[in-house]
Amino acid sequence: MTHPVQHPNFASIRFPLDPLTPRDAAVNDQPAQPPHDIPRETIDLQIADVLATVRYPANKDAIVDAARDAGASNEVLSMLDGLPEQDYADVNAVTQWVAGNFGPGLGV
Repeated sequence: MTHPVQHPNFASIRFPLDPLTPRDAAVNDQPAQPPHDIPRETIDLQIADVLATVRYPANKDAIVDAARDAGASNEVLSMLDGLPEQDYADVNAVTQWVAGNFGPGLGV
């Protein structure tokens, strides 16, 4: 089951309600298992897939590690590495920063 995540700068994204979907790590210190080949996706899909695997609250390092473990492109890793050092309460907190720094054209 999924629920929509709404943000004024992004299209609606659907994220799993069940925190233990196959895409998630069993515990925070295990790498996430992406559902498909993330490096071949567009940047916005890569970011959406990566953020769906992160357990929140999460800090910048956990988000970047999840992207790296998922095989995200260097472009996505660079974007997420630019996140300020802080804890992010949920996916919306991360997408707000991405939208504010990379513009509404990024359809996360």
